Amino acid sequence: MALMTPKQIKEFLDRPLVAHLTSLREDGSAHTVPVWYQYDDARFYVFTPSQSVKIINLKRDPRLTISIASQEEPYRYVVGSGIAVFKVAGSLKRRTAIATRYRGETAGAAFVQAVDIEYGNSTIVMLAPTRLTTWIDE
Repeated sequence: MALMTPKQIKEFLDRPLVAHLTSLREDGSAHTVPVWYQYDDARFYVFTPSQSVKIINLKRDPRLTISIASQEEPYRYVVGSGIAVFKVAGSLKRRTAIATRYRGETAGAAFVQAVDIEYGNSTIVMLAPTRLTTWIDE
């Protein structure tokens, strides 16, 4: 059992794994949901409808944790915590890049369009973790 090196972290987070994002409800209880993400320049990016529960929670209390774990050996995980920042600039490009990681180029762009049609505005949430915990089962 060991901590991951920066190279191992990047290689692991470059995989299109499902992350779990935790925000805090008004009563202080955890609200955890699966999300797609992009890890770029030591920052996590997630997009979600602007009126989602996680956005409402984060606007009230911007503390955020994201957790990504493998499902196969060697088991590993990365957990990042910090303060959420909402991004508008380059939103369509970033949302498409995230969706493309999981759905492929054509289906990723179509997914973003479908989200826009169904929910209207989307928000990019950026997390530059102030705490990063890693582990690899070697």
